Amino acid sequence: MNKIINIKKKIDLLLISLEALHINKSYKKLNTNNYKHIEKESPIIQLQKISTTKQYKTIYIIIDLIKYIKLLQILVKQKTFSKLIRKLFSNYKRSVQPNNIKQYIKKFTYIYSIKHNYYNNYKSIKYIYKIKINEVKIISIINLYILYKSTNKFGIYFLIKYIFS
Repeated sequence: MNKIINIKKKIDLLLISLEALHINKSYKKLNTNNYKHIEKESPIIQLQKISTTKQYKTIYIIIDLIKYIKLLQILVKQKTFSKLIRKLFSNYKRSVQPNNIKQYIKKFTYIYSIKHNYYNNYKSIKYIYKIKINEVKIISIINLYILYKSTNKFGIYFLIKYIFS
């Protein structure tokens, strides 16, 4: 059960990063011929549905997770988002903090602490997810790194390894 909670936590944090980058608002219709059961929803919305489902024990959830990870990678590899992610991460690596990095961290913090109700109080952060409020900036940069790595050629393997490790 702890493994399932960790998977859910990682997916939730990736969703928060994607929402902070406004990827879901700029969603373009993807070619989903291989995924005929998927409607015209954004992969972010689909991932939100998976993360809120309570049937974690079935094998179908794992298969769907892999499909959505692939859709997520396709979305992140779009030219506009890959440029944005690479620019943000390269600025962070050079220890330059322009407004776009500060804005990303502020959006991440807002979504992390206010929009998602399961992070409402300190007890839930400390005991359920074992995350301190001071670490939100670090978590946002780690998720930016994960998105950055997922734009590479073998990014799908990196995402799967991250989520299931």
